[in-house]
Amino acid sequence: MRESDLTFAAELTAIENWPSETGEAFANALAYDPSGCLVAEREGRPAGIVVAIAYRRSGFIGELIVRKDARGRGIGPQLFNRAIQHLKERGAGEIGLDAVDRAVPFYESAGFRAVCPSLRFLGKMEGRPHPDVRPMRRQDLADVLRLDRDAFGDDRSFFLERRFSSYPRFAKVLESDGRIAGFILGMQGRNIVGAGPWVAGEDVERPAALLESLAAETADLPIRIGVLESNVRAVAALRDSPGLAAVHASRRMILGSGGPDARLGHSRLCWAVGSPAKG
Repeated sequence: MRESDLTFAAELTAIENWPSETGEAFANALAYDPSGCLVAEREGRPAGIVVAIAYRRSGFIGELIVRKDARGRGIGPQLFNRAIQHLKERGAGEIGLDAVDRAVPFYESAGFRAVCPSLRFLGKMEGRPHPDVRPMRRQDLADVLRLDRDAFGDDRSFFLERRFSSYPRFAKVLESDGRIAGFILGMQGRNIVGAGPWVAGEDVERPAALLESLAAETADLPIRIGVLESNVRAVAALRDSPGLAAVHASRRMILGSGGPDARLGHSRLCWAVGSPAKG
C-alpha cells in the first residue's frame, strides 16, 4: 500500500459501512508497518486490500475487502494468505481476526478457530463527569501503556499513542488510591465517535464511569463501541446503558497459540476493543 491508495482503502470501508475504519486508520497502519498493508490490483486498478498488524508476539488481520466487481476471482484468498505469511515472518505465535458469519467457514478451513462473538453497540449516551475520572495527560502514557499491555497481552503502544495525540479530548483516565486504574480512548469516525480501547483494573468498582465521561465530550454524536462477549461484565454494562443498542456482531477467531499467556484481548480487564481490525 502507498499513500496514494489511502483514498481507495477508505472508500471500501465506507461501502461496507465500517464507520470507525477511516483513511486516518489506514494512514496509521501504513506508518506502523508499510509491509503489512497490502493492495491487490486487477487490470491496472486497485481491487482489494488487507492490513496485517504484527505486535511483538502476536498479530491481527483486518480490513480484508475486495471491490465488488472484482470478487469471485480468488483475490481475497490471495490477500489473506499474504497477510498470514507476513505475520508468521514477523514471529506472530498467535493471529487473530474478526469474521462476519459468511466468512467463518473459509477461516476455519485455514485453521482458525472461533473463540466468541465480537459484539457492537451504537447509540447516543447522556454523558456526565465523575470525580474519579479526569482527562488523560501525556505524562500518564507510561502508566496507561503498562496497564494496556497487562490487559491486552501484547504491546500496541504505537496505536494508543496515536489515538491519544489525535483525540486528546476523548482520552480519560480513572484514578484509584493515587494511581491510574483504568482508561478509555476515543476517535472521530464517520458521523460517530468510536470508543475504545477501554481498560479497567479488577479493583475498579464502576468502569462505566469512563465511558460516561467520554460521552460527555461527544457533542451529541452517537457512540460506537465493540466488546468481546467473553467479558460478561462489560457486555452486561453496555446492554444496561441507556441509549445504546446492539447493532450487529462478528466472530473473534484465533490461529495458533502464543503460549499460556497469549490472549489477544481476551481479558476481564478489556472492556472494549480499540478496533476490530487491530484486536
